[in-house]
Amino acid sequence: MTKTGTLLTLILFCFTFLILKGQNGDAVGYIVTFDDDTLRGSLKLESEKVSPNEVIFFAEGSSSAIIYNPQNIKEFGYDNNIFVSADVDREISPTKTIELSDSPQLFYVQDTVFLQVIISGEKELLSFVDENGKKSYFIKDDDKYIWLVHKKYSFVTNETSSTAYNNNYIGQLILYLKGCPEMNRILSSTDYEYESLVKSFNYYYGCISTKTSYEKEEDSFKVELSPLLGISLCKVGFSGTGNDYLTEVNYPWSINFAGGVAANFFFPRHLGRWSFNNEVIYSSFLTSGVYNNEINSTNYSNTETQIGTSSMKINTMFRGHLPINYSTLFMDIGISNAFVISKTNNSKRTTYINGESNVTESSALESLNDYNIGFIIGFGIKKNRVSGFLRYELGSEISSDNDLDNRTNSFYLMLSYKLL
Repeated sequence: MTKTGTLLTLILFCFTFLILKGQNGDAVGYIVTFDDDTLRGSLKLESEKVSPNEVIFFAEGSSSAIIYNPQNIKEFGYDNNIFVSADVDREISPTKTIELSDSPQLFYVQDTVFLQVIISGEKELLSFVDENGKKSYFIKDDDKYIWLVHKKYSFVTNETSSTAYNNNYIGQLILYLKGCPEMNRILSSTDYEYESLVKSFNYYYGCISTKTSYEKEEDSFKVELSPLLGISLCKVGFSGTGNDYLTEVNYPWSINFAGGVAANFFFPRHLGRWSFNNEVIYSSFLTSGVYNNEINSTNYSNTETQIGTSSMKINTMFRGHLPINYSTLFMDIGISNAFVISKTNNSKRTTYINGESNVTESSALESLNDYNIGFIIGFGIKKNRVSGFLRYELGSEISSDNDLDNRTNSFYLMLSYKLL
């Protein structure tokens, strides 16, 4: 089997393996049924940007997925996240300035949703984010979930449009968090925001000398570690004067194995769908060509060249994410830092003069650089734990020969599997 055939077979095998292994959720978690049975396994959410309306669950030891919604499970959780099923009256007025209602009237819909638990214990705080990104907060009183009233609306005075707020949530919290002397003062300056509400609840728990049974950690950096496996296609081209044995040859694409590991650092959720992707990859290319210089039928020369490098590359990129259904499209842009660990730089010229031959061996290029930098752009798709991407890299010159332009163009077709 040829080298290319072997690489393609290896990639196909690994792709099949990863797809089979990847048919599970993105996180280890659990669900609680309405019979209070706890089932453990892994799960997948459509998006972490809004409150889920369903969860795809893979029970331990099963490759079959079951889709649950708030009507058929009581609770689910993963990592440091807990969601509970709740029957609520939620307010649906828009929050964007250009769409604001001109009335303080509240518009409710009855719904069964997953609320995310922020604080639980003697007093509970929960949140919900609708499909438009509007965040609402709830408290639990006995077995009922009550919306903390907060509405932004517009009104016109003297032909001037202004913004007003219905902040009834402050009065609700004064009644809810009673029993602490300073609570009214604290709540009077509490904003309808995550950090501010959590601070007020923590003050209350400290005041009554009681601990919470659960408190969600603040959103912070998250990291994913993934092995990478694939192929690289690299082409080097030469242009300039005085080096016909290089510039007059159309060097073929070099197809080689590439592999390594990636660490993808996700920014906190409020920074949007961006991450900082870093990779360490082994990459190589090796190409060869022949230049024929014929004076006449008895006087001519053939120059065979072989050029290549093996490198450890540190790729540093920004990655943008676009969730679509249960997959995520992403784009990478950044730079590559290649540290050369081995080089091939050979030239063999055979000269024929009146039937006699003479062989001269030397370096094809004056030297090959020990370090190269490149510009990277790529696109890919992620589903469950498996990702695949196609990437283009415009490399710097591989040789410092001032009379020769010798840049590389490379494509990478890679697969990755998220381990952590």
